[in-house]
Amino acid sequence: MPSHRANIGPDEVREAKAAAAASTYTSRDPLIFADNIERGLSLRVQGGAASWILKFRGMTRTLGNLTEIRTATTAREVAAQARAVIRDRGNLDVYLTARRAGSDHGTA
Repeated sequence: MPSHRANIGPDEVREAKAAAAASTYTSRDPLIFADNIERGLSLRVQGGAASWILKFRGMTRTLGNLTEIRTATTAREVAAQARAVIRDRGNLDVYLTARRAGSDHGTA
């Protein structure tokens, strides 16, 4: 499993998009970029998909794919907001579904 720690930026996002388009990595051997800036955030490529993943308090959730969350900056914002929902004992799955549907943080 190729895993890299990085300050995820445009280069890593481009690499993830290219790897997803080529289906270079499988679910048994994904490409993972772990973000140095936002704790628990990673960009994972497996099969033809590249997704932003958040690990927090023993749970792992998909925040969205690269068509939904296009930049690392946005992914970091969503990750921080998702952590706040968890801390406030909100329903993270409902929150993430609303975010994927286009709602902003306050509405979701």
